[in-house]
Amino acid sequence: DPERCTCHLPAVLRRGTVAVAVSTGGASPALAGWIRDRIAEVIGPEVGIAAESLAAHRAGLHARGRSTEQIDWRPIIESAIASAAAGRSHDVEGLP
Repeated sequence: DPERCTCHLPAVLRRGTVAVAVSTGGASPALAGWIRDRIAEVIGPEVGIAAESLAAHRAGLHARGRSTEQIDWRPIIESAIASAAAGRSHDVEGLP
């Protein structure tokens, strides 16, 4: 019963533990799906693989009592995604 509904379900893209949700507040579910599909063209499966590698790296830092808040993650993320896209495991040894 759309007239009485207050719930809107987003269009969701999942890549491993990474989820991207798009909503138009119910205005156009088709548009939300279209936007999700455009995002899927940019965010491939390598992002999910990189998320696993980055989680392991972060957990290792925490296990050694290090904070991860001051680390510039951008180059580490880019390296993890490039490694995953190339089918290589991301070596987190030697990273901050």
